[in-house]
Amino acid sequence: MISTMKSSLLTFVVLLVIDASKCDIDLNSLFHSSGSAPPSEPQNVPTLSNKMESVPNITPSDALGDLSQQFVPYRSSRHDEFDWALTKKVLITSNENTVISTFLVKLLLSILAEAAGTGTSTHRELLSVLPSVQTFTEARDLYGKAFGSLLQNNPDYKLNLGAKLYLDKFITPQQRFQAIIKSSYYSDVESVDFSKPEETAAIINEWCSNSTKNHITNIVNPDDISHAVILLLNTIYFNGYWVQPFPENQTANLPFYTDAKTAITAPFMQLTGDFYYMESDELDARILRLPYKGYKFSKYIVLPNKKDGLAKLLTNLDSSTLHRAQYVLQQEEIKVALPKFKFTNTIQLNEILKTLGIRSMFTFQASLPALARGQAVQDRLQVSNVLQKTGIEVNEKGSTAYAATQISLTNKFGGETEFIVDRPFMFMIEDETTGTLVFSGKVTHPEY
Repeated sequence: MISTMKSSLLTFVVLLVIDASKCDIDLNSLFHSSGSAPPSEPQNVPTLSNKMESVPNITPSDALGDLSQQFVPYRSSRHDEFDWALTKKVLITSNENTVISTFLVKLLLSILAEAAGTGTSTHRELLSVLPSVQTFTEARDLYGKAFGSLLQNNPDYKLNLGAKLYLDKFITPQQRFQAIIKSSYYSDVESVDFSKPEETAAIINEWCSNSTKNHITNIVNPDDISHAVILLLNTIYFNGYWVQPFPENQTANLPFYTDAKTAITAPFMQLTGDFYYMESDELDARILRLPYKGYKFSKYIVLPNKKDGLAKLLTNLDSSTLHRAQYVLQQEEIKVALPKFKFTNTIQLNEILKTLGIRSMFTFQASLPALARGQAVQDRLQVSNVLQKTGIEVNEKGSTAYAATQISLTNKFGGETEFIVDRPFMFMIEDETTGTLVFSGKVTHPEY
């Protein structure tokens, strides 16, 4: 019997800086990535067909949970439209491995909507982009349900979520605003002295380190906050366990095609088991669901049929097509070969959010009267940076994150379906009890 093993770790941090002048962030101080380029085309790469023949069958056991448990996708609702609009913009814009938590971005923007109040230009812009803030009651209800689900204690996974607003001492936040964001958005407000950058940076970094279980220890340096007047920080840490862990002794180096003609070698995890799976003509792709223990979170792998099909997939993808695909997933015996990967990235969101229609908050025309009023703050509050620090590791044990058909291409082998992830693909992690898209991303060249 295979013992239950840690599956994956994810840590995400969203940093939103509001200040009276541009504040540049030293990105290298937050995450450290090798930044190495993919190796050149390999020599003597082993073939997948030979390797897959020795993949063991995994028999469900009490330790692994009931694999026959029925999966029913959460009925989609209009609040996820922003998630997919932002996901597509981010993934299409980048040529690299990318992972984002749109939930965290949306949360911070919803807090800004509360700060803007009703009727301001900033609120109208956010209203046009975020379906979740059409009314404050709707937004508070949405996040209340999402947090109620995400923050449940469960021995099968670890998830920590934190949000904090740091205000310069000259800003006195309105009590009503503080009460709302604490009760509905699980966020706290703390006054600090930005004129003492070393002291303030130490306070902020300590909070961030605690929130991410020491995976991010330096989100800001003293120079980063010397001109800031407000910092909005959001962190999320997820550490899960696969329902069916991959046997480590079956991991082998196999070819991964970075484009239609170029292959690199990468360590592939392999197992055979019962998974929910489907082939989508609409997306020209195949979809595999990999559940985490507890049957609350699942990772979805969306694999284009063509080796160079990821760009087209991302262009055609939206929430409705993906949800339609989830509803027709069927449980099958699947031989899975999935590359291990581990990477970090920093996403600058200012320009992307502007293309989605959010503009005034990046200027001195930003209006946040519900946050604070008075001459002291007039024309002094604007959003300087919206950026997200993200990292993800997927291995035999699961996922750790720190801060997601042409039948002729389906290879049937021995009565089982092979799902060989040997080309650029998209993935997402969803809270299936609420339909919350917690993480989404793409892998163009696995590195581990």
